This record gives sequence, structure tokens and C-alpha cells, in this order.
Amino acid sequence: VDLANPSVGIGSIAQTMDVQIYPNPANEFLVINCDEEIETAEIYSIVGQLVQFKQGQITRINVAPLAQGIYSLRVKTTTGKTAVTKFSKQ
Repeated sequence: VDLANPSVGIGSIAQTMDVQIYPNPANEFLVINCDEEIETAEIYSIVGQLVQFKQGQITRINVAPLAQGIYSLRVKTTTGKTAVTKFSKQ
């Protein structure tokens, strides 16, 4: 799956939605705003390596352990919708 373009490959099967995240850039926590309940959240490095995975009712993620840089956040809701957005870690 191309994280820069979620409509390519496997991601094209799932319905997409808008997700708001803040603050961006983030230092300690990334708050996720979504109309639906989030089932999973995955953070990928700029080279596509999975660096963090969270499951359950997610509204924020601790990004303090991450190195400074650009990351992609992929969230999936309990209804199967997905969204991918980028953020930076300071």
C-alpha cells in the first residue's frame, strides 16, 4: 500500500474518511479527531517501516519515543473506513 496515496493498491478497497490530528508538529502526544470510533492506528516512518501500532478506542497517541522526522498515521475505524495523514515529530 502506498501510504502517500491511500487510494492506490489495497487501500482502494476500503472507504476513506477525514481525520484531523493536532498538534502538528507534535512533541509528546498526537490527538486524533474522528467522527467514528477508531479501531487501530499505525504510525509509519518516512521509509514505510511500521514504528507504532495501537488497538482499541484511540483518541491520542504518545509520540514522545519517536525520533524527530516525518511520519504517516493510518487509522481504521470499527466500520472498516481508513484514513492516512502525515505529521511531523519535533
